[in-house]
Amino acid sequence: MAIRSRLRRGGVLQGTWPNAAGAPVTPGWFWPKMHKLGRPLSSAVHRADGSTEMVFDKDFDFNHQIHYVNSPMIVLQPGETITSTCTFDNTTNNPKNPSDPLKVVGWGEGTEDEMFLAFVGITLYREKLTLFSRQPLK
Repeated sequence: MAIRSRLRRGGVLQGTWPNAAGAPVTPGWFWPKMHKLGRPLSSAVHRADGSTEMVFDKDFDFNHQIHYVNSPMIVLQPGETITSTCTFDNTTNNPKNPSDPLKVVGWGEGTEDEMFLAFVGITLYREKLTLFSRQPLK
C-alpha cells in the first residue's frame, strides 16, 4: 500500500489492505519503506469479531531497511484487514531531518523527499506447510 501526501511539520498516515482473496492468508513478513522523516511504523490486524491485534510495531531507521519476519505466524481470514500507520517528523526536533532550513516535503524517491510504503508478504494459508514442500506434514 502506498499513500501520497505533502508534509509540512509531519503527521500520521494510514493505509489498509483487506483480505479479498476468498481464502485465509498468512502475512509472513513486513518491510517498511520511508525516508529520513519516517519515525514509528506499525501494522495491526482488524479481526471480523471487532478485535485488533498488533503484528508489527517498530521505530523506523532509514539506515536499517530490512524486512521483518512475522513470528509467531498469524492467519488473516477473508474480510479481515491489515492497517499500517506511519508517523513523519518534519521538524527541527528530528536530528535525521535532511532539510535545513525546513521545507515542505512531498512524495518522491529522493532521500530529501518522503514516502510511505508498507510491503507485506502474503501467502495462502496452509496448515503445517513446510518451507520446501507444498504438501502438509502428516
